[in-house]
Amino acid sequence: MIVTGALAISFAPIFVKLVSLSPASVVFYRCLIGFTGIFLYLSFKTKKVPKLNKKTALLALTGGLIFCLDLYLWHKAIHIVGAGMATVLANTQVFFSALWSRFLFKEKPGKNFKYWALLGVLGLYLLCVPELVPQFEPNYLAGIFMAIGAGALYSGFMTCIKIWSKSFPNAPKPAPILWISLTTALWMFLISPSEMEMVRGMNLVHMLLLGLFVHAGGWVLINLAIRALPFSFVSLVLLLQPVLASVISYLLFDESFILQQILGVGICLIAIYRGQLSIIKN
Repeated sequence: MIVTGALAISFAPIFVKLVSLSPASVVFYRCLIGFTGIFLYLSFKTKKVPKLNKKTALLALTGGLIFCLDLYLWHKAIHIVGAGMATVLANTQVFFSALWSRFLFKEKPGKNFKYWALLGVLGLYLLCVPELVPQFEPNYLAGIFMAIGAGALYSGFMTCIKIWSKSFPNAPKPAPILWISLTTALWMFLISPSEMEMVRGMNLVHMLLLGLFVHAGGWVLINLAIRALPFSFVSLVLLLQPVLASVISYLLFDESFILQQILGVGICLIAIYRGQLSIIKN
């Protein structure tokens, strides 16, 4: 489930690339369409849509705000430091998630986990940033901090899903991502109402695919995996997302791969595999 979920969300940058909407509009429609898809699935499949109580409503509002800020900072960072560097730094979520795993959920990430996680991020750097010496702009450092902040927020968003799943094990399994998707869309609308645009034509087609296939499908699977797997392992496997996105871009858009990027893919896969073994052995 976690690998399939990572594969699904790896299509996110592909559809974002095809859509001619503001970043805030993309986040809003993606999460609103994703919420609608999960809601309809639960309505017809299980005949039961999970209700909110005070605690789950608080988790939904908190998770939605965190995920909204994560996506917002990541989009801002992309315009400053570039998509590659922003993706690499946002995936420092693996280190933040290891901290939450250890201190919130009392899970031990594994003896050598931190080294394999560091190797995975190095592999992402080689993959996503072909130019090893970046061209620094005046606000480049701000972009760096935005991307790292997005990584911290990304791990916080997944932590909310994990807390929800552990606190309410009998609730319908897609409940966390259902309500967090809705609150993310609402927060995005409140934060940037002036950036909202109408969606029509091919933009609508691409947003439907992004919202239903990528967001709803991918995050429901990841939601289920977070319930069953160690939290640090889930965060490590999600490093597959930018790797798969790069491979898909290569296949769909005929983007070239240089030797450095091929090496980065290999390093990422080795790091994820070895990191998984360190958790299992632990």
